[in-house]
Amino acid sequence: MQDEELLVFLDFIDSYKLRYLRKNQSCKDHVDAELVLEHAAVDWGKKPPVVECKITKGTPGARRLKKQWKANVKAKLQNVVDQIEVRTTGVNREYWAAMLDEMKNMQVSHPKDICIIQEKDNEKVVIVGGSDVMDQSFKEIKSAIEKAIKIVKESKEKVTKSEKIKPYQARYLFQSDFNTTMTSKFKNVKIKVVPNYGKVTIVGRKSEVEQCWSEMKDIIRSIRTKTVELEPEHVKLLVKRNVEHVIGTKMSQMRLTNIWEVEKDEVSVYADTDEDLDKMENVITNALGKVTTQLDARFLSALKSDKWKLEEMNLKEKLDGCLVAKLDDNRKTFEVFMLADNEDEVSDMLNKFCSKNAIYKETMPVDPPIVKLMDNYMFKDILDKMDRLRDQEHGVKYKFNTKGTVEFEGK
Repeated sequence: MQDEELLVFLDFIDSYKLRYLRKNQSCKDHVDAELVLEHAAVDWGKKPPVVECKITKGTPGARRLKKQWKANVKAKLQNVVDQIEVRTTGVNREYWAAMLDEMKNMQVSHPKDICIIQEKDNEKVVIVGGSDVMDQSFKEIKSAIEKAIKIVKESKEKVTKSEKIKPYQARYLFQSDFNTTMTSKFKNVKIKVVPNYGKVTIVGRKSEVEQCWSEMKDIIRSIRTKTVELEPEHVKLLVKRNVEHVIGTKMSQMRLTNIWEVEKDEVSVYADTDEDLDKMENVITNALGKVTTQLDARFLSALKSDKWKLEEMNLKEKLDGCLVAKLDDNRKTFEVFMLADNEDEVSDMLNKFCSKNAIYKETMPVDPPIVKLMDNYMFKDILDKMDRLRDQEHGVKYKFNTKGTVEFEGK
């Protein structure tokens, strides 16, 4: 067993510096090289490490060297230890997890020359390293810790973020279950989307609110749009509740967004893909119908009458207001706009009305003597026949012209 005077236990060294010595290979190599000069070697495997004397009987001046050996070894070790610095910074436990995350991703300038010791129970982080790199290394580590503390504090800070967006964007968010998705992902936020007004409010921890807001903006940016051009009368129909319901039902059946806006003579549709936009356009245009009637003088007169106005009013009421009529004198056309489902009904009604109310005029050439005979001797007989036609809803007026014609006017 070796004499304790010829052993040096390294437990006299600061525990943090000793830990650094044992972990830092370049520092260990430096210690080993220095001790060789003093006829010594360290057994790093022991706890604490032990420096053993390597002076033998054959070593020149062995007796003299042994007297100074322990002091010389400690001096060498102290010289090395003096070049190592220890710094400590406190970290509250509530920031510990965030601090560890930052440490994992942190890049320091001298990773091989420092040792970072994390003591959660003592709520501190100890940095050990060479004096020549300590200032910069400590600054980098301190910055990472401060960043972690800031992240935690911000995550606990309750904020409210509110913004008015376009109504179609709000309806899109509402339909996409943005609220449910985000509150499932971020447990500490509350989201309110008001579709018609176009307002979004997010309340919660600042960091989560910011993430929610960022994802919301990504969704809005992904919305695709297309303009559908329609006749002004069809555009007027699109604001009717019943028309919206018919189109909405069809959109739902085809799993489309049913998000569209009416402005002037245009309709804008919104969806995820161009294919869906085309489908939405088809749904809208196919849901709308139109009946066009070419007008002559007799039809024109009938459709300008008070009787038609009353008929049109009754028809609008029957179709929940989903009807727009347009009479064009210049083009001699009468157009009725409605839902495509009501097209046949409107067409039949219009034809029936015109057949009953349009006034026809016919002139029959007759020789003047015969006209005179009819007027003088056959008047009563003709009048009886006309009355019978009137009773059958064929009211016809007639007029004898002594110049040689008989004029008829009626439905």
